[in-house]
Amino acid sequence: MSIQVKIIYKGAYIAIWEHGTHNFFFVHERYVNPNYVLQHDNVTLQACTATHAVFAVTDTDVNVYDVAKHPFVMLAQYVESKSLVLVPLRAMYRLSEETGDPTDREIIGYGMTARSGSTLITKMFSRLPDTVAMSEPFALFHAHKWYSRGLIPEDDYPKLILALLRLQFKKLHHVSCLTLCLCCEINSQYFSILDTLQKDDNQADPVHLAPAGDHEGGVPVHEAVF
Repeated sequence: MSIQVKIIYKGAYIAIWEHGTHNFFFVHERYVNPNYVLQHDNVTLQACTATHAVFAVTDTDVNVYDVAKHPFVMLAQYVESKSLVLVPLRAMYRLSEETGDPTDREIIGYGMTARSGSTLITKMFSRLPDTVAMSEPFALFHAHKWYSRGLIPEDDYPKLILALLRLQFKKLHHVSCLTLCLCCEINSQYFSILDTLQKDDNQADPVHLAPAGDHEGGVPVHEAVF
Protein backbone atom coordinates (compact mmCIF):
# COMPACT_ATOMS: atom_id res chain seq x y z
CA MET A 1 0.00 0.00 0.00
CA SER A 2 0.93 3.64 -0.42
CA ILE A 3 0.39 6.48 2.02
CA GLN A 4 -1.38 9.76 1.34
CA VAL A 5 -0.35 12.55 3.69
CA LYS A 6 -1.96 15.96 4.19
CA ILE A 7 0.38 18.95 3.90
CA ILE A 8 0.19 21.27 6.92
CA TYR A 9 3.10 23.58 6.12
CA LYS A 10 5.62 24.16 3.31
CA GLY A 11 9.08 25.67 3.58
CA ALA A 12 11.99 26.22 1.18
CA TYR A 13 14.98 28.53 0.82
CA ILE A 14 13.82 29.16 -2.73
CA ALA A 15 10.57 28.04 -4.32
CA ILE A 16 12.08 27.57 -7.79
CA TRP A 17 14.22 24.54 -7.04
CA GLU A 18 13.94 20.86 -6.25
CA HIS A 19 11.58 19.91 -3.44
CA GLY A 20 11.39 16.70 -1.46
CA THR A 21 9.57 15.43 1.59
CA HIS A 22 11.89 17.54 3.76
CA ASN A 23 10.17 20.68 2.44
CA PHE A 24 6.79 19.70 3.86
CA PHE A 25 5.32 19.20 7.31
CA PHE A 26 2.57 16.65 6.91
CA VAL A 27 0.33 14.21 8.78
CA HIS A 28 -1.01 10.82 7.80
CA GLU A 29 -4.31 11.04 5.93
CA ARG A 30 -5.06 7.57 4.56
CA TYR A 31 -3.70 4.47 2.85
CA VAL A 32 -4.28 4.22 -0.91
CA ASN A 33 -3.68 1.64 -3.59
CA PRO A 34 -0.58 2.57 -5.64
CA ASN A 35 -2.76 2.58 -8.77
CA TYR A 36 -4.36 5.74 -7.39
CA VAL A 37 -1.53 7.77 -8.95
CA LEU A 38 -2.38 6.43 -12.41
CA GLN A 39 -6.10 7.11 -12.15
CA HIS A 40 -6.00 10.84 -11.45
CA ASP A 41 -4.55 13.63 -13.61
CA ASN A 42 -4.07 15.86 -10.56
CA VAL A 43 -1.60 13.35 -9.05
CA THR A 44 1.81 13.92 -10.65
CA LEU A 45 5.33 12.65 -10.05
CA GLN A 46 7.18 15.21 -7.94
CA ALA A 47 10.18 13.65 -6.24
CA CYS A 48 12.08 10.48 -5.49
CA THR A 49 13.76 9.37 -2.26
CA ALA A 50 15.99 6.35 -1.75
CA THR A 51 12.89 4.36 -0.76
CA HIS A 52 9.81 6.06 -2.24
CA ALA A 53 8.45 7.89 -5.26
CA VAL A 54 6.62 11.04 -4.20
CA PHE A 55 3.53 12.30 -6.03
CA ALA A 56 1.99 15.74 -5.58
CA VAL A 57 -1.78 15.92 -5.25
CA THR A 58 -3.41 19.21 -6.27
CA ASP A 59 -7.01 20.32 -6.62
CA THR A 60 -8.67 18.64 -9.59
CA ASP A 61 -8.88 21.90 -11.54
CA VAL A 62 -5.11 22.53 -11.32
CA ASN A 63 -2.80 21.55 -14.18
CA VAL A 64 0.84 21.61 -13.05
CA TYR A 65 1.92 21.53 -16.71
CA ASP A 66 0.18 24.83 -17.48
CA VAL A 67 3.21 27.02 -18.21
CA ALA A 68 0.97 30.06 -18.56
CA LYS A 69 0.43 29.92 -14.78
CA HIS A 70 3.71 28.44 -13.53
CA PRO A 71 6.88 28.38 -15.67
CA PHE A 72 8.22 25.19 -14.06
CA VAL A 73 6.61 21.92 -13.00
CA MET A 74 8.52 21.74 -9.71
CA LEU A 75 7.30 25.24 -8.80
CA ALA A 76 3.69 24.43 -9.66
CA GLN A 77 3.80 21.24 -7.61
CA TYR A 78 5.32 23.01 -4.61
CA VAL A 79 2.83 25.89 -4.66
CA GLU A 80 -0.33 23.98 -5.60
CA SER A 81 0.05 20.64 -3.77
CA LYS A 82 -2.43 19.90 -0.99
CA SER A 83 -1.20 16.43 -0.15
CA LEU A 84 1.44 13.88 -1.17
CA VAL A 85 1.27 10.21 -2.05
CA LEU A 86 4.32 8.18 -1.02
CA VAL A 87 4.73 5.05 -3.13
CA PRO A 88 7.38 2.47 -2.16
CA LEU A 89 9.86 1.92 -4.97
CA ARG A 90 8.94 -1.76 -5.26
CA ALA A 91 5.31 -0.73 -5.88
CA MET A 92 6.45 1.95 -8.32
CA TYR A 93 8.32 -0.67 -10.37
CA ARG A 94 5.09 -2.67 -10.61
CA LEU A 95 3.21 0.45 -11.75
CA SER A 96 5.92 1.05 -14.33
CA GLU A 97 5.42 -2.41 -15.78
CA GLU A 98 1.66 -1.88 -15.93
CA THR A 99 2.06 1.53 -17.58
CA GLY A 100 4.73 0.51 -20.07
CA ASP A 101 6.34 2.85 -22.57
CA PRO A 102 4.21 5.71 -23.97
CA THR A 103 4.35 4.31 -27.51
CA ASP A 104 1.05 5.98 -28.41
CA ARG A 105 2.60 9.43 -28.03
CA GLU A 106 5.59 11.19 -29.52
CA ILE A 107 8.27 12.18 -27.01
CA ILE A 108 10.40 15.28 -27.54
CA GLY A 109 13.21 15.78 -25.04
CA TYR A 110 15.55 18.73 -24.83
CA GLY A 111 18.18 19.84 -22.36
CA MET A 112 19.31 23.35 -21.65
CA THR A 113 21.72 25.51 -19.74
CA ALA A 114 20.78 28.65 -17.82
CA ARG A 115 19.42 31.56 -19.88
CA SER A 116 19.19 29.43 -23.02
CA GLY A 117 15.59 30.22 -23.92
CA SER A 118 14.19 26.84 -22.91
CA THR A 119 11.28 28.36 -20.98
CA LEU A 120 10.22 30.24 -24.12
CA ILE A 121 10.48 27.06 -26.20
CA THR A 122 8.41 25.14 -23.66
CA LYS A 123 5.72 27.81 -23.84
CA MET A 124 5.78 27.57 -27.62
CA PHE A 125 5.36 23.79 -27.49
CA SER A 126 2.51 24.15 -24.97
CA ARG A 127 0.51 26.18 -27.51
CA LEU A 128 0.52 23.33 -30.03
CA PRO A 129 -2.62 21.19 -30.22
CA ASP A 130 -2.62 17.84 -28.39
CA THR A 131 0.72 18.68 -26.75
CA VAL A 132 1.72 18.63 -23.08
CA ALA A 133 4.94 20.48 -22.25
CA MET A 134 6.72 19.51 -19.02
CA SER A 135 9.12 22.22 -17.94
CA GLU A 136 11.78 20.93 -15.56
CA PRO A 137 10.23 18.20 -13.42
CA PHE A 138 12.75 17.13 -10.78
CA ALA A 139 12.11 13.50 -9.79
CA LEU A 140 14.87 12.33 -12.12
CA PHE A 141 17.26 14.81 -10.52
CA HIS A 142 16.49 13.28 -7.12
CA ALA A 143 17.10 9.77 -8.41
CA HIS A 144 20.57 10.69 -9.64
CA LYS A 145 21.34 12.46 -6.37
CA TRP A 146 20.59 9.35 -4.31
CA TYR A 147 22.48 7.16 -6.78
CA SER A 148 25.56 9.40 -6.67
CA ARG A 149 25.50 9.20 -2.86
CA GLY A 150 25.47 5.41 -2.95
CA LEU A 151 21.89 5.03 -1.70
CA ILE A 152 20.64 3.51 -4.98
CA PRO A 153 22.58 0.40 -6.11
CA GLU A 154 24.20 0.67 -9.52
CA ASP A 155 22.24 -2.32 -10.85
CA ASP A 156 18.95 -0.72 -9.78
CA TYR A 157 19.63 2.73 -11.19
CA PRO A 158 18.67 2.12 -14.87
CA LYS A 159 15.46 0.41 -13.74
CA LEU A 160 14.68 3.37 -11.47
CA ILE A 161 15.24 5.94 -14.22
CA LEU A 162 13.08 4.00 -16.67
CA ALA A 163 10.29 3.60 -14.11
CA LEU A 164 10.34 7.31 -13.27
CA LEU A 165 10.22 8.24 -16.96
CA ARG A 166 7.22 5.99 -17.54
CA LEU A 167 5.36 7.53 -14.61
CA GLN A 168 6.40 11.03 -15.65
CA PHE A 169 4.76 10.25 -19.00
CA LYS A 170 1.71 8.50 -17.54
CA LYS A 171 -1.50 8.67 -19.57
CA LEU A 172 -3.62 11.74 -18.88
CA HIS A 173 -7.35 11.02 -18.81
CA HIS A 174 -8.81 14.49 -19.33
CA VAL A 175 -6.19 16.00 -21.64
CA SER A 176 -5.83 15.30 -25.34
CA CYS A 177 -2.16 14.40 -25.70
CA LEU A 178 -0.34 13.06 -28.75
CA THR A 179 3.00 14.74 -28.00
CA LEU A 180 4.93 15.07 -24.73
CA CYS A 181 7.76 17.59 -24.43
CA LEU A 182 10.24 17.16 -21.58
CA CYS A 183 12.68 19.93 -20.69
CA CYS A 184 15.62 19.04 -18.40
CA GLU A 185 18.61 21.03 -17.24
CA ILE A 186 21.83 19.71 -18.77
CA ASN A 187 23.59 18.05 -15.86
CA SER A 188 24.34 14.55 -14.64
CA GLN A 189 20.67 13.56 -14.45
CA TYR A 190 20.05 14.60 -18.06
CA PHE A 191 22.89 12.49 -19.44
CA SER A 192 21.95 9.54 -17.24
CA ILE A 193 18.47 9.69 -18.76
CA LEU A 194 19.90 9.58 -22.29
CA ASP A 195 22.22 6.72 -21.37
CA THR A 196 19.32 4.74 -19.92
CA LEU A 197 17.12 5.31 -22.95
CA GLN A 198 19.87 4.29 -25.35
CA LYS A 199 20.70 1.14 -23.39
CA ASP A 200 17.01 0.26 -23.41
CA ASP A 201 17.12 0.25 -27.24
CA ASN A 202 15.00 3.39 -27.47
CA GLN A 203 15.71 6.15 -29.94
CA ALA A 204 17.17 9.21 -28.25
CA ASP A 205 17.93 12.23 -30.40
CA PRO A 206 18.71 14.97 -27.87
CA VAL A 207 18.76 18.69 -28.53
CA HIS A 208 20.99 20.78 -26.26
CA LEU A 209 20.19 24.45 -25.86
CA ALA A 210 22.73 27.08 -24.86
CA PRO A 211 22.72 30.86 -24.37
CA ALA A 212 23.34 33.02 -27.42
CA GLY A 213 27.01 33.05 -28.34
CA ASP A 214 27.79 29.86 -26.40
CA HIS A 215 27.99 27.56 -29.42
CA GLU A 216 30.36 25.13 -27.72
CA GLY A 217 27.85 24.49 -24.93
CA GLY A 218 25.02 23.56 -27.25
CA VAL A 219 22.83 24.72 -30.11
CA PRO A 220 21.64 28.34 -30.24
CA VAL A 221 17.91 28.50 -29.69
CA HIS A 222 17.00 29.81 -33.14
CA GLU A 223 18.92 26.93 -34.77
CA ALA A 224 17.52 24.30 -32.44
CA VAL A 225 13.90 25.17 -33.02
CA PHE A 226 13.55 26.49 -36.57
